[in-house]
Amino acid sequence: MTIEYLAGNRLRGLNSDRESNYTTETVYNQSGGWAGAVPLSGAGNTRTGIRVESGSSAIGKVVRKIQGELSKSNSPTGTYKWTIRNNADAIVAETPTGVAGDLTVAATETFVEFTFDVSRTLVEGDRIQLEFSGGDASNDINLSYNNSLPSMPSGFKRCVYGSSYTDTTTGTPYFKLDSTPASYTVNSLSNIVDGSIFHETDTNKSYILYSGSWSEL
Repeated sequence: MTIEYLAGNRLRGLNSDRESNYTTETVYNQSGGWAGAVPLSGAGNTRTGIRVESGSSAIGKVVRKIQGELSKSNSPTGTYKWTIRNNADAIVAETPTGVAGDLTVAATETFVEFTFDVSRTLVEGDRIQLEFSGGDASNDINLSYNNSLPSMPSGFKRCVYGSSYTDTTTGTPYFKLDSTPASYTVNSLSNIVDGSIFHETDTNKSYILYSGSWSEL
């Protein structure tokens, strides 16, 4: 490891110096065949996913990758993305967008994989959601879920957002959330504190450490 420590809590080194290998943690893993779906469009609900509750095993885990069991109805236009929103409903991590029209037609849903732009150490109140506001009532995208299960896995609630949130313990959205890529970690550098700035000499990007997570400046 070749890190240069500078004044003002600034550090400089290679991208690899900021990362370390660790075992991938699966935070939420639910899948199954078509057993119902939450449709999203500009004509109705625009977000759906899960909310991290008090005591959840997800709290404190770092997440990077998400795979959702997605499909479309008819011919929606526009793009969708996954987000992580905190308890104040501010986006703290998001994925690149996907094209709604590229999804398979319901009910032949498939897992579509994305990686969040930054790592997120989950806390109580975080919501991991699929978001789409394009299309209309007949042309939407769908996140599959099991509407026959009596309750969500312990530590989570299912959430749906239209003009406000509805959180429920019934139904189980089908997606997988984990810390892949396994080479990404919150903080592998020693003796640094919140506010430290790390400059990658190989990519010329800078990151700031805040509440245990690196965010690009």
